[in-house]
Amino acid sequence: AISSRAALHMIKSGRIKVSGKVCIDTKLKIDTWNQAISLDGQGITQEVPLLCQYHKPKGIISTMHDRFGRPDLQGVIPVEWRRDMHPVSCLHSDASGIVVFCASAELTRRLRRNLQESYLVQCALDKTLSKIKLATHFQALIHNQKTKWAGQGLREVTLLDDFKTEETKDHNSIRLRLIISSNGGSDISLRKAKKLLAHLAAPIVHLHRVQCGPVHLSTLPVGDFEPLFNHDALSWATNSLLQNFD
Repeated sequence: AISSRAALHMIKSGRIKVSGKVCIDTKLKIDTWNQAISLDGQGITQEVPLLCQYHKPKGIISTMHDRFGRPDLQGVIPVEWRRDMHPVSCLHSDASGIVVFCASAELTRRLRRNLQESYLVQCALDKTLSKIKLATHFQALIHNQKTKWAGQGLREVTLLDDFKTEETKDHNSIRLRLIISSNGGSDISLRKAKKLLAHLAAPIVHLHRVQCGPVHLSTLPVGDFEPLFNHDALSWATNSLLQNFD
């Protein structure tokens, strides 16, 4: 580590380059994720954080490398971190929301165990169904142990009436909050939720994940990627490492 005074001297003496150009402006704002920084010609690399989050827009494939050349998660991670980062839970290309990355393969596997996630879902509503009736029917199906939908990782469904965006102005639509928990990743449980909603004549037209484990999307702008240093996220990682799984 160096002092602030020493760092200022390095900048003013022209020893620092940003994206290949000498930087002597001590007030310049630098995008540390996308701009290369060097000192005396040697690149300065950042230590790989344990956890990161990304606000995925629609159209990004939730894999680190797509063999068909479509936009994937590798493109959102700093080059020097790509070999270490693993997505904790995938998110379909036609969905948006939070994706959490972990720099440990073993911890990633553990975080996927008993993972709970929250989704905001917009569904097309059949004209013969009322919103209240659909939400009530959905809740009854996932909690009724006599139905085939019981025990599918669908923990809770809540009807939301305060959703107003360009995609939800249609009166024949409904917005739900789904809470899903799963053993080994939520992808299977989410597919079952889609099938259940289609079974109820309310197919999903928009899916947005707002929470993964204890990590909330909050105010992270669409397309942004950042490390996670908050207490809840680090406690989640620590507790997962301490747990004994069969």
